[in-house]
Amino acid sequence: MTIMAAHRPVRFFIGLSTALMLLSGVLFFQAPALAQQESVAVRIGVLAFRGYKQAMSRWQPMADYLNKNLSGVHFQIVPLNLEQMRKATAAEDIDFVLTNPGNYVLLESRYGASRIATLKRHWLGHAYSHYGAVVFTRRDNPDIKSLKDLKGRSLMIVNNHAFGGFQMAWRELKDAGIDPFKDIAELKFNGFPQDNIVNAVMNGKVDAGTVRTGILENMALNGKMELDKIRVLQNRNVEGFQFLLSTRLYPEWPLAKLKHTPDVLASKLLVALLSAPKGAFSLSGTDWVSWTIPLDYTRVNELMRELRIGPYFPATQLSLSKTIKEYAHWLVLILTVLFGLALLSIYVLRVNRRLVDTQHILQDEIAERVVAQEKLNENKRFLEQRVVERTASLAELNSALQHSELTLRELNRIASVFPVPLEEKISALIELGRKHFGFASASLYRRNDEGVSVVMKVGAGFDTTATSNNVDEATILPGGIGIDEFDEMLQDDDVLLMEKSFPVDGNVEDEADLLSCVAVKILVEGRPFGFLCLADDQDVSRNLGEVDRDILQLIADWLGMEIARKQVGDREQQHLSDLAHVTRLSTMGEMASGLAHELNQPLTAIANYIRGCQRRIDRGNLEVTELTAIMQQSIHEAERAAEIIRRLRAFVNKEDPHHERVKINELITRVSGFLRSEMEGKSITLKLSLAENIPILIVDAIQIEQVLLNLLRNAIDAVNIPWQGEKEIEVVSSMVQADMVHIEVRDTGSGLPDGEQQQIFDPFYTTKDEGLGMGLSISRTIIEAHGGTMYTDSSGQYTIVGLTLPQSGVACE
Repeated sequence: MTIMAAHRPVRFFIGLSTALMLLSGVLFFQAPALAQQESVAVRIGVLAFRGYKQAMSRWQPMADYLNKNLSGVHFQIVPLNLEQMRKATAAEDIDFVLTNPGNYVLLESRYGASRIATLKRHWLGHAYSHYGAVVFTRRDNPDIKSLKDLKGRSLMIVNNHAFGGFQMAWRELKDAGIDPFKDIAELKFNGFPQDNIVNAVMNGKVDAGTVRTGILENMALNGKMELDKIRVLQNRNVEGFQFLLSTRLYPEWPLAKLKHTPDVLASKLLVALLSAPKGAFSLSGTDWVSWTIPLDYTRVNELMRELRIGPYFPATQLSLSKTIKEYAHWLVLILTVLFGLALLSIYVLRVNRRLVDTQHILQDEIAERVVAQEKLNENKRFLEQRVVERTASLAELNSALQHSELTLRELNRIASVFPVPLEEKISALIELGRKHFGFASASLYRRNDEGVSVVMKVGAGFDTTATSNNVDEATILPGGIGIDEFDEMLQDDDVLLMEKSFPVDGNVEDEADLLSCVAVKILVEGRPFGFLCLADDQDVSRNLGEVDRDILQLIADWLGMEIARKQVGDREQQHLSDLAHVTRLSTMGEMASGLAHELNQPLTAIANYIRGCQRRIDRGNLEVTELTAIMQQSIHEAERAAEIIRRLRAFVNKEDPHHERVKINELITRVSGFLRSEMEGKSITLKLSLAENIPILIVDAIQIEQVLLNLLRNAIDAVNIPWQGEKEIEVVSSMVQADMVHIEVRDTGSGLPDGEQQQIFDPFYTTKDEGLGMGLSISRTIIEAHGGTMYTDSSGQYTIVGLTLPQSGVACE
């Protein structure tokens, strides 16, 4: 009996004792620290020998079972190949490993992994905690009857790292005197699945193959092959083992914990696995797994030591001869250095004798150094005093920088707040600059064609509201700057900021006793606009640093940007108003025939009333009461015509935008009346579906009328084409959202082309033969200016173009 064989019972007893201790720790001890944690992630590295998906499908049920039965932890399956598992183990990226016995022995020797359970497979009512390999060939192959006959033949394996797919068979071949890497004519690597090895042998592509036990029986059970057509080489019969076998038996895959994994966690995991119900981890209809206490893996160690692989690979073993051979050049270098050090020691001894002679000289020099040290201490005290003074200066500078930082933060807050009236933002920016630099007052001046005007003043005794008082040409501006000097500074591109002082008795209107002033130029869109003047009411000595000048210039730049933004907004609003006016005139031109018919009705009625009255007068039978009734009807029709003309004038007039309280349903009804006669002439049915709970809105009534009129005109054009369907237009108002009013114009026309639902709002885009394509673009701009949106949709036979407006006011009675 070998030494390893003698120690097998001992190792088995140690493994059994370890498992029992882990079980006892779970049953009798508590783990408060672990229990108090919430959802601690525990990663189980699994050898993915068939790829990521197969490994997740095979082992995820185990993780799900553990997550269901163990609280406070969350188990994750991490599929890894051999190299990835070794790196993850070394880096402590995983907590447990589930791998083949060969890889486990390597992880145990290198990283201290310790097994806590062994896999047990169940197949057709039998349980197996060991497995082996089978080497086989075709039964009709007369040349191969034993392992020795494989010499000079081809053999297919999984790969050279596969424990069951090669290394088990390798050991048996070695015992039979066959070196697979030299004596086998062709060693083919197949990889997974191992079914391909069986198929290759049966199809005559290779002479023989080796697979894990159970593969042949499982394929035969599924009808993929016939066992009586193969010959097992070196067939072994082991009691209780039902599979074909050519090698020794080895324990199944172990589940091992790593060194950093808490024992309590490993104990809980082991108890959960051992107490799992039958069939909890099913692999197929006939194949399922369970767990048992860790087995003895001595046979695996013996295999690896005999084959000199894994922890017994020769590269990991050191010997004196190999060390000398590998590091010969370093040994030579070390000996050379030692020899040089010996020579250096001799030289140092000789030099030491000379040093003794110079020691007395050095003592004299030391005395001189003491004197020099006293002078150095005096200089040190002087430098420390300078450091204190410099520290105080830096503290003052740091305080100024903190003050500047607060000013910049406030400046950013003021400039980024929207929406805020321009006057309030300008006043806040000017007041910020005045407070930051500590001036008594601040004024914003502007030069225009009429002269110099005061835009705004802030400070003691001033109202912050904007003004436009013109300054007389003889007036002296704050800081003693005259009009001519002001204009010269405006036109000089090199002058952006000026500091100036002037006498106490200077002629300064509204700002008496100002002694000093800082003026910074304001540029709007690259052109001089005016100056921001900061002034004192007493003689204050100031020294604006570079940071102060930058902050003041930044305030001036942001003032210029805010003024420019307001000017651009005013120009855009005026442009929109002009464009909307042109569109309204164009719409009126398109509606000319309908409007003529609308006016013709009351005028015709008036003419008929007057002619009838004239005939009654000619016959002499007109009563006063009849005349009064006829005149009242004529007056009513005349007022009706006047009302139509008044609405048209209000619609086409070019006026500034004016927001007012509007009942949107009444506005829809009024706009629909403009087009009702035109739609009747074209046999178009108009339907108004107006909700009763629509609130009063604050809008520009003329602009909203323009939008609705444009949508109705587009709907008329859409349905007024040769087609067989019903011509119908419906206007719907509703409160789909609590704070938004929805208005939709629906028509039964041919609809919008695919992909053009959003392009119809682009400028100059049109689907009509005539037209500029600006109606919907202007309409969307108007609605967005009111805080709403426009959209397109479809519902059944209807094509929908709708808009939303924000709610304001209270609901209509």
